[in-house]
This record gives sequence, structure tokens and C-alpha cells, in this order.
Amino acid sequence: MGAHGVAGSLKIKSFCQVANSIQDYNPLMLEDFPYPINLRIISNLKGDFQVELSNVTDRDAASRLKGKLLFAEKSNLPSLPDSEYYYSDLIGIEVRNRDNEIIGKVLSVEDFGAGTFLEILTVLTSKTILVPFTEKLIPKINISRQFIILNQASEVTPNDQ
Repeated sequence: MGAHGVAGSLKIKSFCQVANSIQDYNPLMLEDFPYPINLRIISNLKGDFQVELSNVTDRDAASRLKGKLLFAEKSNLPSLPDSEYYYSDLIGIEVRNRDNEIIGKVLSVEDFGAGTFLEILTVLTSKTILVPFTEKLIPKINISRQFIILNQASEVTPNDQ
């Protein structure tokens, strides 16, 4: 979110399920930063955090990091129950119908506040459709074989992009 103080600390927003667990995923990669960094939480600022990053030691360096994303190695993330998925596991996965015919592939996973949607690029029309990510519409997900089954494709609407 930006620099905090003069010694190179930053104010960040964590989107982890347990917000302060972000420091458990060290080392982190920082968007457009050449090497891994370690993050240490200094204080909680009403839901955001004041943090120190290794290799960032002054306010100017911290200011240049405003708006940059932090990334963790997937191997450092916790395992999920069978019915939960990391978005990165779903992006690029093949989409099939109930007859096992290829419909397309998942381009992105979005949540605009009304639930999670899969954006699917269809092979027949080369258009994208938004599909609510529900068990009714997506009854089967096979991460190891890289496909999902889409039910009732007629109920989904084209995304006019």
C-alpha cells in the first residue's frame, strides 16, 4: 500500500485467510523485484500491517513498491481439503461436458462479491463465458488429470468482452 515511516517499512494488506500468516510463507517474491524477500510484521494497523522487508532499508525504496504484489511459493502454502482449490490450480484447466467432450479452458477465476466465477474460453466460438463456480454447474474437478466437468452449459451466459 506504500511506505510507512522513514526506515523503509511498508503498509500492506494481506489477503490470506488468517491475515498475519503472510509472514509464514517467507521467502516471498515481490512483483518486479529481482530476488526473494523476507517479510516481518511489525504492527497491526486496523486490519492492515506495518512490515519490514529484507533488502528494503529506506523510505524511497519502500515508496517504489507501492501497488506491487507479493507472491509465495505454492509449496509453502497449506494443504486444502478435497472440496477447496487454489485459483492457480484451476487456471488453464480443460473444461469438458458430461459426454467428456472438450468445451474450452479456464482463463481466470473471479470473485466480484456475488460468489466465485470461472471465465472459460470456448473452443467452438472462441468467446468467453462466465460460469458460477458451484457444485451444480461444476460437479467434478480433477486437478491431477487437469479437467473439470461443466453441467448445463446452456445456463451460462457469454461474456461480451
